[in-house]
This record gives sequence, C-alpha cells and structure tokens, in this order.
Amino acid sequence: MLLLLIRIFKYVIHFVHMLGYIHQVRSYKRSISVTTLFSPTRTFNSSGCENLNMSYTPMSEAPIHWTYKEGDQTIDLGYNNLVIVRSDIQRIFRELKIKKVSRKLFIQEMGKEMSDNWQVPLEEVYDKYFDPSGKGFFTEKDIEQLPIENIKGIARSMETPAGPLSAAEKIDWEKILQEKLALEKQEEEFRKKKRADRQDDDDDDDDDDEMEEEFRKGTQRDNGDNDDDEFGMDDDDRDEPQDEDQRKQHQHQEL
Repeated sequence: MLLLLIRIFKYVIHFVHMLGYIHQVRSYKRSISVTTLFSPTRTFNSSGCENLNMSYTPMSEAPIHWTYKEGDQTIDLGYNNLVIVRSDIQRIFRELKIKKVSRKLFIQEMGKEMSDNWQVPLEEVYDKYFDPSGKGFFTEKDIEQLPIENIKGIARSMETPAGPLSAAEKIDWEKILQEKLALEKQEEEFRKKKRADRQDDDDDDDDDDEMEEEFRKGTQRDNGDNDDDEFGMDDDDRDEPQDEDQRKQHQHQEL
C-alpha cells in the first residue's frame, strides 16, 4: 500500500511539474495581487557557502527580469527565465561544436534547435537581437555580453505569449462613474416611490376603517328607531283607536 501511494505521489509531482505550477487566487473585495517567481539555476555550486556573509537586498534593487512599470502598455507574463535562455543558447554552441554562427547557420540549424514555436521569422530574430550591428555572425562570447533587452526579445519571439500583446482599450472611468451614480439615483427614487405607495395604502386602509365604523354606528341607530312598527307608530299610538272605540260604546249604552 505504501509503495502504491509513493508511486501515485510521483505521478502527481510529475504532472504538476509539466503544468508549471498550480495556484489559486480568491478575493471577496477589490484587491491587488503581486506575484514574484523565482527560477533556480539548473546546477548549484555550494563552495564558499560555509563562511558566507549573508546580506539582504530589497526587492526594489533585485534584478527582476519580467516586470511592469508605469507606462508599459502590456504585461509580460509566462516567459522563460532569461538566465536560462542565455545559457541554453550558449549550450548549443558546445553541442554543435561551433565557434561562431552566421545568419544562414542560425536560420537553417541553430534557430530550429532553440525552438519550434517561433512567433516571428528567424531572419527578423537574427537581425534584430543576435546581430544588431550587422557584422554577419555572433559568437558564444557575444551571447554572454548580449544586453538583457535582446535576451527578452529572443524569449518573446520563441514562446507563445501568455498575455495580451497590444494595449487594452482605454476605459472612460468618468463615464462609468456617472452611469453608476445615475443608476443609484434611479434606484433611490424607485425606493422612495415604493415607500410613498405603501404609505398611501396604509392611509386608504385607515379611511376604510373609519367609514366602516361610521356605517356600523349608523346601523345601530337605525335598529333603535325600528322598535316602532312599520307604520311609524309606537304602542301608545296603537292603543289610541281602541280607547276611542270603547268611549263610543260606553256612550251608546248610556243612551
């Protein structure tokens, strides 16, 4: 079981190595993230480390190759370590056992050894970065002394870019702000109208309650008056005709 886990772990490490690196960035609010990638050299010589006097260099003074400075129209992302690019070019000199490289040799052989994914023609790469002075060839020593900007140009030319190559469309932040403020104003007016409508509904309910109460009181008064009969006569009024008949009958008997 342990050997199986070790084998699985090796496969995972190999897969991660092929991808480069896996990372996750999460933010629940507006944020600015800065990533610094360190690429170690392929070999390490530990001689002299025993009596090493450690000193610290601030990031502002460190030789960082791929950076973004204010005013840059694009951000270089994903390109190779420039120290490795330079050393790989020098390695080809030793592998091919050559002392200098002409324009023709670079196009036909050396360029193909360096990359199979060139983004620009090899003629342009040679003229612009390897032999800008136009002397017709370059040596391993020339590569060692090649300015860092030339190495950057070579790295950009031989790899697929991981970011945009042209400046992004200019954003009219003032227009966006005005549109946002106008939208917030509309939302506030809508909320006010909704509150006012709710208040009107409450007032209408109060009026209905008052009308219902008045109607109820009026009904009670009507019920009290309806104790009289349907002719509007009370009990005393109904007794009056009977008393008159009795008097007439009594007078008749006396006669």
